[in-house]
Amino acid sequence: MTRSTRPASLSLYPFASFLSVLALLFSSPSARAQSAIANVLQVGTYKGKPGAFTKLQDAVDAAQPGDWILIAPGTYHEEGSPNAGVFITTPDIHLRGMDRNLVVIDGTNPNPATCSGNPADQNTGVNGAGRNGIEVFKVDGVTIENLTVCNFLGDLMGNNGNQIWWNGGDGSGKIAMGSYSGSYLTASSTFYQQGTPISMQQLAQYGIFASNAKGPGSISYSYASNMSDSGVLCRRLPRLQHRPEFCPRPEQPAGIFRIKCRRAPGDRKLGMGPQSSGHCSKLVGRVRPALPSGRCLPA
Repeated sequence: MTRSTRPASLSLYPFASFLSVLALLFSSPSARAQSAIANVLQVGTYKGKPGAFTKLQDAVDAAQPGDWILIAPGTYHEEGSPNAGVFITTPDIHLRGMDRNLVVIDGTNPNPATCSGNPADQNTGVNGAGRNGIEVFKVDGVTIENLTVCNFLGDLMGNNGNQIWWNGGDGSGKIAMGSYSGSYLTASSTFYQQGTPISMQQLAQYGIFASNAKGPGSISYSYASNMSDSGVLCRRLPRLQHRPEFCPRPEQPAGIFRIKCRRAPGDRKLGMGPQSSGHCSKLVGRVRPALPSGRCLPA
């Protein structure tokens, strides 16, 4: 599950003062009005220097619009809400891992193995309702960068189970989110019970998911695999510009570049799955098909 990074690690100091200025430049006007200088909140210990927080959710709860949260290498088992490991309801905050491969938001129960595939280690949520990994709920301007999320499982009906989700009100019929951005992300799952019918398994559903957002939004240089549905899914994004040269067929837009992969006859699972009423999602960089169940749609 090791992927190339942005680079693999980033020096925390002197990034703090630089990020404070950068946050002001790219945050919304409301965020700039609320904070003259953005704060930098550190989670975990980085190069021997402990941060103020040991839990990512605690830093998220303390953050104000415009703030940056820098996450030191480590495995984080988060319980931000009954249905999410990390639950974000503050606009214009920015999460950045300090090492893409070693900052892991892990959906399993705490155990010695990171992203364990052992059935006994899986956390299926309250009464088996499933959980999401990092969920941004109905707020604008949240960016997530340079980290890995794994093994957040859905329920038996396929609800929840999204590793990274910008949720602008999925299922509501309304658009309740504006801008969003994700880059240098890895989303995967190691859990699958060979020989057990899919209908009797709680599996990871979507790797990177954006829904009910008007944008502008981007998902770049990211990797998603081993989902039972889509590796990357963009759904109900009504104001994305339709670019025919990037969409071979309007009813099945494929994003900014062509995806080539093997497919099994009759298997219509998507590695990348825009569902935006004929509108393209601008996906930049490498986004690979889901494995082993994901397949490309027929060309």
